[in-house]
Amino acid sequence: MTDAEKARYATKAANDKKRFEDELAAQSEEDAAYNAWMHFVAENWALYKELIPIHFFKALGVVWRNMKDVEKEPYVRKTKPKGPRNAWNVFVSENWSKYERLPPGQVRRALSADWRSMNDAEKEPYVTKAADEKKRFEDALAEFEEELGATRAKVKRARTAYNYFCKERMGGYLRGYLFTMNDMRRRSYM
Repeated sequence: MTDAEKARYATKAANDKKRFEDELAAQSEEDAAYNAWMHFVAENWALYKELIPIHFFKALGVVWRNMKDVEKEPYVRKTKPKGPRNAWNVFVSENWSKYERLPPGQVRRALSADWRSMNDAEKEPYVTKAADEKKRFEDALAEFEEELGATRAKVKRARTAYNYFCKERMGGYLRGYLFTMNDMRRRSYM
């Protein structure tokens, strides 16, 4: 491959790397902005700024540790709500204590046997509780997304020049090769 051909792929890779670094930097700034401790320090800087830095952070640390969770709420970033439990998980959490004295593997086996032996009418309370949890989760998720906007997409990593080369040059060949192999398997040539 000539240097001119290589340069084309290298340029694409450099542009993609720049895009990746910009998105990653924006995401890091966004994450840093949500650190509760840093918010607290920034807001209370004026109160303790005359202290030596080590004493400043010690003083703020004492204040932070003595704060109740309710007082810390304005500084804490809301996190995505935890997913709902299914009927099996509700059943396990309610019945785990019956088998606590057994080793963990046997507890799971015993609970599984109990669950399998139950009919649909006996499972109904657990299914109902799971449906209620799912509804609460969906409401909490909608509220979370409304407050913070849509969930942030993961930053897609940058491609290398080799990735661009393979995609452009090898893509058609590989698709044709895979089609041929699958076609041959179907016809039992192999």
